[in-house]
Amino acid sequence: MNALYDAGSITYLGLYHAKKWLNVSFTAIVVAYLIFSFISFGGAAYFWMKLERDADSIAVQDDEVEHGRSATCDALPNEEKIDADINIASSDDEITPISVMPTNQHLCSKLFITLLFYFSFYQSRNVFTLTTARNFLGILGDNEMDFRYLTIFTLLMPASLLALPFVDVILGKYGFHAGLQTVNILALIHGLIQVCSNDLNIQIIGFVAFTFFRCFLYSVAFSFMASFLRPNASGLGAGFMNLAGGVCIICNIPMANAAVLYLDSFFLPNLIYTIGIAPLFFTAHLMGKWSKEVVRKESY
Repeated sequence: MNALYDAGSITYLGLYHAKKWLNVSFTAIVVAYLIFSFISFGGAAYFWMKLERDADSIAVQDDEVEHGRSATCDALPNEEKIDADINIASSDDEITPISVMPTNQHLCSKLFITLLFYFSFYQSRNVFTLTTARNFLGILGDNEMDFRYLTIFTLLMPASLLALPFVDVILGKYGFHAGLQTVNILALIHGLIQVCSNDLNIQIIGFVAFTFFRCFLYSVAFSFMASFLRPNASGLGAGFMNLAGGVCIICNIPMANAAVLYLDSFFLPNLIYTIGIAPLFFTAHLMGKWSKEVVRKESY
């Protein structure tokens, strides 16, 4: 699903060419796109509600089974009751399995707050790169080439699907810590190319790194969140992550305006975002360490 979000980035290019081929106004294109969106989202909402009703039905059946197990456990001698409850209680009072924590404690945990900060920074950087790509490449000379490199940049977005096997391998063999660090490495490669080279051909290497970065960011971040938040808190967690990212995006407005109106260069904002990646290597290390503690607590 996260990769499909990247694949959808080609929509803008498709709408632009549709306007040229059909010789209609942007207003007509946008209206047609909105109608299609309402149909798509309406269908998705309908099937989601149907799925939720089916899930509630299954939950009722599970509750009935659980009540049966509780009755069986109550019939056991005292010694066997203790053995049955050993996975719930622990001799170490400081260890509280996250599966029994209230939802607000999940969302206020240091692990989730740190992930929120990590994701917000990269969400803001991602949107800044997407929304300023035309101006950034234009300053490097793409305007005189009829936006050739902007087209390449846009067409590479769906190529994030090619990164999915690498996501599976890294998460499967090395865990979420390695996945988070891979996001950092890909972002750093892209940032260094942006600030160190004015060659448009070299920028293509940065396009590939950025495409893979986006796939890893969304796939790893939301999968990691679901690994330590219980299911009924995951939806709220994902909402807060997107909300925090949306708030951080506001800082892009003055940086983009300064680059276009005053500096005539994106070197400074790109440098700020590239330098900002450095502390996130340590942040990813901490999240990897804390996630292991969560797994240890869950084993009790």
